[in-house]
Amino acid sequence: MCTVSVTAIIPALNEEESIGQVLAAVPAGVVSEILVVDGGSSDSTVAVAQAGGARVIHEPRRGYGRACATGVAAARGDTVVFLDTDGADDPTQIPDLLAPLQGNRADMVLGSRLAGEIAPGAMPYHSSPKQAHCTSRIVGQYNKWPPNGQIHTVEPMNQAQSRE
Repeated sequence: MCTVSVTAIIPALNEEESIGQVLAAVPAGVVSEILVVDGGSSDSTVAVAQAGGARVIHEPRRGYGRACATGVAAARGDTVVFLDTDGADDPTQIPDLLAPLQGNRADMVLGSRLAGEIAPGAMPYHSSPKQAHCTSRIVGQYNKWPPNGQIHTVEPMNQAQSRE
């Protein structure tokens, strides 16, 4: 099994109420660096992130994808994982996500919020399987793509990729 350095990338915008709990749950023995990419928060997100041990990167251009890309560019780790600041992802599951990479069984790992059991009330509607199914059917019907009408969202925490 190879040993890699892991950077957790956490895009944030006005998340002062939840980011501290997310940072506290990141496994210290597994993640070597935590980057919070702040998109111009007007609350105390940056101060809470720094107090929680994160390195904060300021990204003035708005957008979740932009924040993720900025985090990847600034990451020092060999492997990156993405987390949401709203607590929708469980950072304690990072070792499970990394296991296929560290066992050289995969180059990239994607998790799914749509597979398995979801406790009632655990996921906001905009991230729910019902909404994702509805969106995939609408996009599939409108574009006639993909051919089977299935689109699965790639959620932030649920991905890990090695730079190698």
